[in-house]
Amino acid sequence: MFVAAMSCLLVACNDNNESGNVVLKPIFDTPLRLSCAVNESKEINFTSDTEWKLVSGAIWCRLSLDGENFSYSVSGKKGANTILVKVGDEAAEFCESATELKIIRQNNEETIATVLRAPEKYFFSIVAVEESEEKELQSIAMNENGSVTFNAYANFNFGITEIPEWLSDITVSKIDNNPYRRELSLKVLSEYEPFKKDGRLKFEDEGANASFVYDVVYPGMNPRKIQIEGDAFENWTLSGDGSTFSNKNAVSGKEILWNDSVVYNVKALNYDCRYLFLQEDGENLLQMTDEDGWLAVTQNSDSPAEVYVTGKAFPENMEGSRKGYVFAFPAAINDSIMELYAAAPDLSFIDTANENLMMAVTQVSDYVDLTKGFSVLVDDEATECFKESDKAMISMVNSLYDVSEVYAVSADSDAKITAYTNLTYGNWSNDDMKNIAVLDATGNIISDPVSAIGLELVTTADNEQYFTLTAQAKPVVVLLLDDNGECVKALVIKSSIVLNPGTGFEIKNMITLENVECNLESDIDFAAALVKRYGTKEIYTVCETVGYSIYIYPQLSLEEWNVESTESVIIADADGATIKPTEVKLECGEDPDNEGYYYATLVVKNRVLVVVFVGTDGANKKILVVRPK
Repeated sequence: MFVAAMSCLLVACNDNNESGNVVLKPIFDTPLRLSCAVNESKEINFTSDTEWKLVSGAIWCRLSLDGENFSYSVSGKKGANTILVKVGDEAAEFCESATELKIIRQNNEETIATVLRAPEKYFFSIVAVEESEEKELQSIAMNENGSVTFNAYANFNFGITEIPEWLSDITVSKIDNNPYRRELSLKVLSEYEPFKKDGRLKFEDEGANASFVYDVVYPGMNPRKIQIEGDAFENWTLSGDGSTFSNKNAVSGKEILWNDSVVYNVKALNYDCRYLFLQEDGENLLQMTDEDGWLAVTQNSDSPAEVYVTGKAFPENMEGSRKGYVFAFPAAINDSIMELYAAAPDLSFIDTANENLMMAVTQVSDYVDLTKGFSVLVDDEATECFKESDKAMISMVNSLYDVSEVYAVSADSDAKITAYTNLTYGNWSNDDMKNIAVLDATGNIISDPVSAIGLELVTTADNEQYFTLTAQAKPVVVLLLDDNGECVKALVIKSSIVLNPGTGFEIKNMITLENVECNLESDIDFAAALVKRYGTKEIYTVCETVGYSIYIYPQLSLEEWNVESTESVIIADADGATIKPTEVKLECGEDPDNEGYYYATLVVKNRVLVVVFVGTDGANKKILVVRPK
């Protein structure tokens, strides 16, 4: 302990003034100034001729007569006295602190000393926490994953006043709920992850009186790591012409479509990536060459994380399918990956390198050798037969029978269909119809196709085989089965109904009087059933909210449509069952604001309504299908 003694020989003497009161002379001519550091002590020596009490004005300044017991006030008698003044660290500030020592004698108080405490020094330190040990850091080194966590200790409330643009907001949490002790976490923004970066962090107190600056360094991504992001990585389908990629979610049923290319985001150190293109060949994987490669990857020069996978058309006049894979690797491991593929050029490589798989895609040729299909006559006239392109229909057929050859032909309902199978008796036997099955439009097997659609099987003298049937309003599917019950090929017979645009309908909401969109019926199979049922090809559809009322203007004159006749409008459901006009509050009349303009009104129900307008000649003029939305 450093002790400095200050002595004075002045004695306080008593003099009586004219009034008889005691007058005390000051202990010191002027108050003393004591400058002390924290935990430092100094002595004050004085002589008093009367009892006295000395008081400190701050909790950090304490007094002692014996040098051991300290308090904020001490008392003594007349005579020589030695007082020890000790300065502590309580309520320390970052500027000089001062307090006064006051002496009280015979109820008279005066200041005998000013004690000055040196300011607190700013302390700040950051440490890395590794298991149970702490290591003080002179700079901040981020890891290759783009993050770092460290602790900061200080003796003041601090904040971060400077941060590099390539860092996200810093996560800060107090340690032991102490604002001077905090855990901090840094994270590199995703767009900067591939690159080496450096900058600095600046910490300051609230008044910006003290600042502490640390370099922060990020080495860039781990050179062996890669990040691949995209809509999907497997189960892609590429159209035969190479123009469209599609992927259907097996759970939600939602289909993803990309025209020309599929976009992925790929990040590696400095965006330096390598791509490997493989194609299945039996159980092996062959690397695509520049000559036969049908998948390619290009990088967006303006946004290097963005890459595009493109495809080429299937070879001309070739049937079949092919499956390919695109793998992405950081440049640092390209050689080791090529060695891995060379050691295992089979499908086990897919599992080994699955984290690097960017796309698995299957392409099916659009080319169809129709000589392998069916030769079809419609009402004894040769009609073109195509490979079925309706994915929903193909999926429905394949849910029951796994067949690659599904063909289709269109015909009016009630037309006679004659379909030569282009199979000899040795390829397919039609004995007792055990090798043929017929499905309706929903995939249900028609149990008695002979009665239902007039199915008949014929084998010619030259062992050519064909079947005949009557085309229906809705599709039917004829499946040719071998003796093992496997489907050889299938023919979908669809309606070829062509609707008559006619004059259509004008539809208005009865409340807002706004026009509601009305279009030709798009469900051809449903339209074909309506044509068969009601005999008119002028069929439109409208969608409106359940419970709303609508005006229906059929664009018919009074000579064509008698609004006063109770038989002028037929209301039915989708299956043709009649609905009473009162159920939909049907009314008909003439528009008072438009002479010669006639309408019907009804309320939209939670089911399909078929509204048939019957002409004055008794023939059905046109149909409106009202669908709820």
